[in-house]
Amino acid sequence: MPICINMLYNIVPLAGPDLKMKDGSFRPLYKIDNQPLIIKTLKSRNWYKDDYKFIFILREVKGIDNLKNYLRDNFKYCKIVTVSDITKGALLSCLGATSLVTDYNL
Repeated sequence: MPICINMLYNIVPLAGPDLKMKDGSFRPLYKIDNQPLIIKTLKSRNWYKDDYKFIFILREVKGIDNLKNYLRDNFKYCKIVTVSDITKGALLSCLGATSLVTDYNL
């Protein structure tokens, strides 16, 4: 009997107009209760598991490599899609990210 390993993919669209705040910082790294918003939002969910695969959708902006590195450091199995400009919404951004899903036998 095969061992079932959690292969759930979670697509997180972050490429919207509020990716960067007016002060130049990244909204996902904004601190709430001494935790970055992205950590508080995702890792506090009752469904969260360390082996979940996240696909983050980011937009090419100045300093984006800092956010990419932070996400890779904190979400072990994450993949990142970078779009060049604002899209027509989160749903279409997510649709593009599905090309990174590698296992459809979930």
